[in-house]
Amino acid sequence: MKADLKSKLEEISKKIPNLKQDNAREEQTKISLILPFLEALGYDTSDPSIVKAEINPDPQDNRVGKVDYLIFDKKTTSIICLEAKPVNESLDRHYPQIKRYYNNSHKVKYAILTNGVEYRFYTDSTHTNMLDSEPFFTFQLTELDADLEILLMFERDEYDNETIKSLIEQKNIYQKVYDYIEKQIKEPDDEFVTPICKSIFDGSASRTNKNAIKETLPEVFNQLFDPNDIPKPPKPKPICTKNHHIENKPPNIVNLYDTLKKRILEIEDGIDEKFNKHTIKYIKNNRIFTDLVVQQKHIWIFINLKKGELDDPLKKVEDVSNIGTWGNGDYRIRLEKIADIKYTISLIKQAYLK
Repeated sequence: MKADLKSKLEEISKKIPNLKQDNAREEQTKISLILPFLEALGYDTSDPSIVKAEINPDPQDNRVGKVDYLIFDKKTTSIICLEAKPVNESLDRHYPQIKRYYNNSHKVKYAILTNGVEYRFYTDSTHTNMLDSEPFFTFQLTELDADLEILLMFERDEYDNETIKSLIEQKNIYQKVYDYIEKQIKEPDDEFVTPICKSIFDGSASRTNKNAIKETLPEVFNQLFDPNDIPKPPKPKPICTKNHHIENKPPNIVNLYDTLKKRILEIEDGIDEKFNKHTIKYIKNNRIFTDLVVQQKHIWIFINLKKGELDDPLKKVEDVSNIGTWGNGDYRIRLEKIADIKYTISLIKQAYLK
């Protein structure tokens, strides 16, 4: 939850002034700022299956060196390599080091370079296994009101690589458009000017006309808006997470959801849980086989089967083939107590095996 994360980070940030004044070295920066930061995101830094310290990202090549931390997701997949620096250290000259670690890991999806105050998040959006030269996200522990939505995506319980990659792609496209338009505002080129020229001069795009437009366009842009006030990329829309669905729900319903989720994921390895605005979806091989809608007194479970395909000996499901619902499939069942989960799972399995 955003408020919980912000509260934890506020406590950590209180240590920054003293650490800077004492010119804290790297080890103290790790202990006081970086490890608590990872803990705030839900990574148990005392568990080596979640956070490994001083590890070679490429065991086959000792020349690569050891990255400070390798961080794992819930599927025990390494997702982040993190390189730490002292609190007063500028990060600018350390990019080659984190690049070397990332490019030789072949498995991690993100790299973080940090001095405990500034966190630079990198990935390989341009070339696979080659770290981008610029971070896609920079977070300042001293500016907690900015971009917490993006940081929330990296919480261990909420981590979803596809969602993060989608955001990075959107930001990259926005930045390319931004850079192109900014360039044309200042120095319009022939490619940009030619269609305008043809439209204005009845299909003619003579050099004289194009030069005239090039001279005029900057002033036109200035009349429309101040180039210095072009808006920066907007903050991402709020990301749907587990908290979106269980916030303000009674403890018994939260426990019911947690138990049901565990049983669904135990059906077989490789099942993914995705959070949408209205539903929680469970997916195998790109197919949604069941959806949940968590409410105050019960959970609706949607079974993704067509009418007539479900074997329901206890006659507990409801036919929703003729009504609009948020879920997938023609059936739903209302779950109110843990004792009914076993039978519910038997129905869900039918959709899973379809």
